[in-house]
Amino acid sequence: MTDNPENESGVNSATDAQGTVPQDAATGAGDAPAPASQSPIFYRQPEPLDVRRHKAMGLNDASDYGFARGANAIPVHVGEFALVARDYPIVFVGGDNPMPVAIVGIRQNENLFVDANGGWAAGRYIPAYVRRYPFLFLRNETENQLILCFDRASSRVAEGAQNPFFEGDDPSEFTQKALEFTTNVQQQFSATERFMELLKDRGLLVTQQRNFSLFTGEQRALTDFQAVDEARFNELDDEAFLALRKTGAVGAIYCHLVSLNSWVGLVHRANALLKEAEDARISS
Repeated sequence: MTDNPENESGVNSATDAQGTVPQDAATGAGDAPAPASQSPIFYRQPEPLDVRRHKAMGLNDASDYGFARGANAIPVHVGEFALVARDYPIVFVGGDNPMPVAIVGIRQNENLFVDANGGWAAGRYIPAYVRRYPFLFLRNETENQLILCFDRASSRVAEGAQNPFFEGDDPSEFTQKALEFTTNVQQQFSATERFMELLKDRGLLVTQQRNFSLFTGEQRALTDFQAVDEARFNELDDEAFLALRKTGAVGAIYCHLVSLNSWVGLVHRANALLKEAEDARISS
């Protein structure tokens, strides 16, 4: 997806979104590593969690989502579509292998829901991909297994932190809960891959574009994303519709379609923040 002031700039970008979601639906646990030239979105220095190197380290408590401030699209899974749809448009990016993302900004490198202090907008849903950070799974290609990793570059990681990674030589209760949550998120993304295969197989995805007028008079466009063609979906014969319903895909499709109403709220928020910044500039 791209966005520009009549030009077009990216969904941070489509390749980033693809790089952050798991590729192995069979394992039920884990993110596939991104290509060597890129890391999963947000993760700057992922390392396997190792008692020998990280025994004294842990994670400090903080509701700081500053790491997500520069993302205008965040990967989401089908299990959270109903919650995501209340606040953000859900679209699909990634070329021939699209995956769903929540659109959180209409400019590249801008998240409208993270403030200058790293706080997420009150009352707005925080996607699981964000809540999972700084943990993730990466694959050990040599042993063909998935390993729990963390982003060493996270500002919350420190020696003597409030939540130690290990108690003695064993994973702490905190780490065990992180492992459980990360595993659950991966399982949901594996289900999401299967959902996307259904949409592609039935030819329901179409390329779309959105154009916006901002408070400043600036014109912007978001392009290169896909959405379900509602007309094609409604034209499915009974057999095809029932087959989709048996997979649980119909509910997710409806949530996606409902989420597209959130474009209006997204532009409203962008304009409100621009006006707030302009008022602050004038009064200073």
